[in-house]
Amino acid sequence: MKKTAILVILTILMLLPATCPLWAADTSSGASPGYAYDSGVVYSGPFNTNGIYHNNRNNPKWYPGLNQELDAVICRAARESFSRTGRWSGNFDSDSSCLNTSEPIEYAVGNWLNFVTANK
Repeated sequence: MKKTAILVILTILMLLPATCPLWAADTSSGASPGYAYDSGVVYSGPFNTNGIYHNNRNNPKWYPGLNQELDAVICRAARESFSRTGRWSGNFDSDSSCLNTSEPIEYAVGNWLNFVTANK
C-alpha cells in the first residue's frame, strides 16, 4: 500500500511542472523560472500591450517593429506564434505579410515584453 501511494505521489510530482503554470519554467523567455507566459493575461508595463517590437541583435533593447498592432498583422505564422509564445522570428513585408525566414529578425508582442520585465 505504501509503495503504491509513493508511486502515485511521485507520478503526480513529475507531471506537475508540465501542467501547472506556477511551476512551468520558460527558460528562453528571460523571465524567472516558475513563471509561464499566458497570452490571455494582460501584463502591465512600459510596452504597448498589442504593439509589435523588434530586437536589434547588437543591442538588447526592443524597438517598435511594425507600424501596426498585433490585430492587424497579416502573416499567419507570426500571429500564431505571437498568440502562443509572445514572440516570432522571421521577416515582414511592408503590409505585415510573411517574407522569407532567412536572416530572421526577432519580434515580440508588447504584452510578452511586459511579462518578461515584471518577472525578472
